Amino acid sequence: MYLDATGVPDVERRFPVTTARCRAAGFDPAREPVPVAPAAHYFTGGILTDLWGRTTVDGLLACGEVACSGVHGANRLASNSLAEALVFGRRAAVAPAGRVPLPGEDREPDADPPGVGLPLDEVRALADRYLGVVRSGEGLSRALRRLGAGGRDGRAGAPGPTLVARLVARAALRREESRGGHHRSEFPDQDPAWRVRQVVDRHGWSRLPVDALHGAARPS
Repeated sequence: MYLDATGVPDVERRFPVTTARCRAAGFDPAREPVPVAPAAHYFTGGILTDLWGRTTVDGLLACGEVACSGVHGANRLASNSLAEALVFGRRAAVAPAGRVPLPGEDREPDADPPGVGLPLDEVRALADRYLGVVRSGEGLSRALRRLGAGGRDGRAGAPGPTLVARLVARAALRREESRGGHHRSEFPDQDPAWRVRQVVDRHGWSRLPVDALHGAARPS
């Protein structure tokens, strides 16, 4: 697969960093197509927000790639966050005071995350092997067991990345269907019962209808 930017006028002026990196790798995007390789993008969730950028923490607002507004559904990717930041950055600036109230339903408890994370290179290796687009229950369970075990050889751990990888694996194992960027090899079809957003906080896991937070009143 190739990216052809030869028809873009002034490509070097418009994209100086990309052009410089391509030339450092031996390609000139102004004169030739540039080969493209797949990249990893595991995390398409984020901080739960309503359509004004409000979160479950009073006074904390979020927009862009860090947020889970729900406007892009299951196909939310990094490039969508540019438009989100433009729209929801402004909406957050004029948002009414308050926070997002989560439904008072019973939540499925979750085991406490490990206090000592795995070394970062091991977290990356587990994510590359088990948390790509195509996932399986067996692989996700293996990843969770290792991510919950903590470091074994005395190397410095990375608690943040370990926790993020663990939450991705847990959410993927719970979702027994295929939707958007998530594909379970043993559940290849969509399941209408899973047309929900998964939410996890200190109280455990729950499911929210996709439009549960979209009815907030406009600011005066």
